[in-house]
Order: sequence, then structure tokens, then C-alpha cells
Amino acid sequence: MSQVSEERDERVGDIPPPDPAAGPDPVSRLEPAPEPPAGQRKSESATNARAESGAASAKAENGTGATAAGVPANGEPAASGGNPGSGEEAGPEKKASRAGRNLPAAIGVGLLLGAAIIVSLLTVRFLFIGVIAAAIAVGTFEFSGVLRRVADTKVALIPVLVGGQAMIWLAWPFGREGALTAFVLTVLACLLWRLPGGAKGYVRDVSGSVFAAAYLPLFGAFAAMLVPPHDGVGRVLTFLIAVVASDTGGYIAGVLGGKHPMAPTISPKKSWEGFAGS
Repeated sequence: MSQVSEERDERVGDIPPPDPAAGPDPVSRLEPAPEPPAGQRKSESATNARAESGAASAKAENGTGATAAGVPANGEPAASGGNPGSGEEAGPEKKASRAGRNLPAAIGVGLLLGAAIIVSLLTVRFLFIGVIAAAIAVGTFEFSGVLRRVADTKVALIPVLVGGQAMIWLAWPFGREGALTAFVLTVLACLLWRLPGGAKGYVRDVSGSVFAAAYLPLFGAFAAMLVPPHDGVGRVLTFLIAVVASDTGGYIAGVLGGKHPMAPTISPKKSWEGFAGS
């Protein structure tokens, strides 16, 4: 045992002392640094607080903070509207029309369409078919969009548009037979058009397509059949006067006393009082 202790003391004695020029000892670098004085710690804390306050003020000035974006610090939406971060206040909301439509636009479109119909009837009656065909095409496109939004019904738009034009243009030379033949072919085309989409929603989509084909183009074809007789101009003008009177009466009655909606899901502004006025 004494021999082992002597050998250990010899090995320890062989380790050279640390050289002051070589820097601190590696073991001493692992020891924690001495804490700064209390006064220095307070000064650093105050500096950090001033830096955080300056950053928050810069965010607020640039409109990137929560309050500048229209969301207060408590997470609730701001009371004032307008464009977030722009400093603009929301103006008064526009009052919606009680009839559910843009009245100036509706009157303008009606006047233009009526003028085109009267000009075509007084010059070349065959042009009346073109006016009817264009109006039916636009109406079919809009009606299919309504069915998609309200009832999630996908109308076979191309067969209905093409078949609708066929109904109108064939009604002039062939009368009812031409319009009904085109309608039957349109229904068959809608059945085939929807087949690749699968069985889910097939009946709903086909029913909507057939309804769209009957509601607009087929009825429009009967309007086209009013022109060929010798008194066709008088028939069309009588029909237009009746339509305008019906629409105007329904509008006035609905605005003044409409309180019972007919179909709130499809057309919330249409009322039974307006229907009676029509």
C-alpha cells in the first residue's frame, strides 16, 4: 500500500504548475461567472423595459398592433368599422331596398328591353325572335346560378341553353310541334349529360334542369309564336302591357303591405300581398 501511495504522489508531482501567460485554466472556465452588482442589474432591467416600450409604440404607429388592426387588447372586436389600420371610420350602412332588387337597374333594363322589342316589331318582326332568344339565354344562366346557390342543384347548363334556343327558333316556322319536340330532346340530353356524375344527387339535378328548360325557354317559345299571324304585333304588345301591369302592381302591393313571404329561402322579398297585387 505504501508503494502505491508513493507512486501516486510521484505522478501528481510530475504535473507542471499552470502558466499565467497561457490564460485561465480550462477547469476554472466551467465555474459560473460572478453575479454583477445590484446597481448594474437594475440599470440593465430599466434599459430592457425602455426597449420593449419603444417597440410597442412603433407597432401602434405602423398599424401592426392589435389595437391598430381594429382588435382591442382584450380580444373583442372593435366597435368602429372601416378599413383596419387605415384610421377610416365606417360610414352609415346603405338602406336595402324593400323589394329586394336594384330598382334603377331593373327599370333601366326593362326600358331597354321594351324599346328593343317595339323597334323589332315595327321594323322587321323576325328580329323579335332574336331579342327573345337573347333574353332567355341570360335568364337561363342566372336561374341556374340561383338553383346552385339555394338548392345545391347543378343544372345541365349547356343542354338547357342549346335546347332553349332550339325551342324558340323552331317555334316560328313549326309552331307548337317544333317547340315541344325541342323540349323533349332537351330533357333527354339533360338525362344523358348528368349520367357521368354518378347516382348521388342525380334526380335532384335532372329535375332542376328540366324545370329550368320548361320555366324559361318553353314559355318563351310561346311568346315567339304570337308574332307570325297578321295581328301578331298587337298580340305581342297586349302581352307586354299585361306583363308590365302585373309586375308593377305586384311591386307596389309588396312594398306597401308585404308582410307574409311566399318562399323565404328562394326569394325573401316576395310576399303573398305582392302576389295578390299582380
